[in-house]
Amino acid sequence: MSQNDKRWMVGLDLSDTDQTIIKWVKQLSDTLKPEKIYFLHAEESFEPESLPESLSDEMLPADENQKVQLTKSVNKEFEDTAVEWVVEVVEGKPFDQLLHWIKIKNIDLFIAGRKNKESGSGILPHKLSRQISCDLLLIPEINLKPVQRILVPIDFSEHSKLALEQAIEIGQRSDYEKVICYHIYSVPSGYYKTGKSHEQMAKIMKEHAKKRFDKFVAQYSNIQIDYESSLSEVNRAKQIRDMAIQQKCEMVILGSKGQSVGSLILLGSTTERFLQLDNSFLTMVIKKPGEHLGFFEAFMKV
Repeated sequence: MSQNDKRWMVGLDLSDTDQTIIKWVKQLSDTLKPEKIYFLHAEESFEPESLPESLSDEMLPADENQKVQLTKSVNKEFEDTAVEWVVEVVEGKPFDQLLHWIKIKNIDLFIAGRKNKESGSGILPHKLSRQISCDLLLIPEINLKPVQRILVPIDFSEHSKLALEQAIEIGQRSDYEKVICYHIYSVPSGYYKTGKSHEQMAKIMKEHAKKRFDKFVAQYSNIQIDYESSLSEVNRAKQIRDMAIQQKCEMVILGSKGQSVGSLILLGSTTERFLQLDNSFLTMVIKKPGEHLGFFEAFMKV
């Protein structure tokens, strides 16, 4: 949702979650002012036997009926807005259609609902984030509070810098309280060769990380940015979630990749694991412009 995120796409599935998503998109658009928003619903088949009875209307073809219903839902929130918006209903496998239309429409930000476990799976957020070429915003089903605190996990990489800048931009355009950077440091495996204990080396690494943070945020000296750090545990994604809960954050913004040599081809492993967790945060994944490499279509077929 940076200044470059001018073209948004919102995935809808005709569930009760849609209205929550639409309301939040309206609030975000009032603040961030995109140029155009596409509301997209993909139905695997428009054959009558494959559609819910509630969507059956003898007066209209199935696709037109769905478009009418979704247009009414969107118009309820966007009737008096200056933002251009359009509802699209397409046929085909939903996930494939999302990927196709994100590419065709040159989308900068894709917005989707995050289903809780009781409501069904929906599209898996980690799968979606791994394969789309734009930034991703996930909106949980529960009623969200206004964003006051934003947590940004950092490893001092270019991707975490982009995530921090996004958090700052959102904060400056809305009535927020603070941005909190969170770094998880680790003790090198060969620490014992230095003659220092694990505890001593952990302290050194913590102090070193703080110095890197001070340098990392030096250019943002006019903005309040808090800092928290923790020693790495087995599940870093859970550490991020626990810190967001501890700091009472409403939103978490992550870079799509990190510095680690072992990170996934298109998505950092910690970010992917975080998306797999059941959490109630407004969650955004930032991708570096141009990072979606030319082998995307080939990767999809692997």
